[in-house]
Amino acid sequence: MKKTAVRVLHLVFPSAPNKVETWNELHRLVYDDDSEVKQIIAEVIGSVFPYIPEEKKAWEDLHHLVLEDSVNIKRSAADSLGSIFPYASEKKQIWTIIVNLMSHCDSIVKENARRSFDSTLNYVVENDKLFQSFHKIFM
Repeated sequence: MKKTAVRVLHLVFPSAPNKVETWNELHRLVYDDDSEVKQIIAEVIGSVFPYIPEEKKAWEDLHHLVLEDSVNIKRSAADSLGSIFPYASEKKQIWTIIVNLMSHCDSIVKENARRSFDSTLNYVVENDKLFQSFHKIFM
C-alpha cells in the first residue's frame, strides 16, 4: 500500500497545492522499514527535486539512502544523484559520491553512477569556477 502511495505522490508532487505537506510525507518514508519503499523514494527525490521546498533536507535524505546497505536502494539513489546535481547546492559532495559509486562492487550501481557522472559533466564544464574546483580535487 505504501509503495502505491509513494508512486501517486510522485505523480502529483509537481502540481500538489501543498508541497510542504506532500514533501513531509515523502521525507517520513525515507526512514520506513520497507526497503522497496525507500528504493522508490530515492527515485522520487531525483525526479521531483526542483519542486521540493526543503532542498537541504531532500539532499540529506538522498545522501542517507546512498549510504543504505540495500543494493537496490543504492542503485536508485546513484541514478538520482545526476538528476539533482544542477539544483543542489552541495555539488562537490554529490560529485565525490558519484565518483566513489563508480567503483562500487555492484555493476548496476556503477552504471547508474556513471550515467549520473555523465549527466553532470556539461554542467561542471560550463561552470568554470566549479570546474576549477573539481579539477583540483580529482586531478
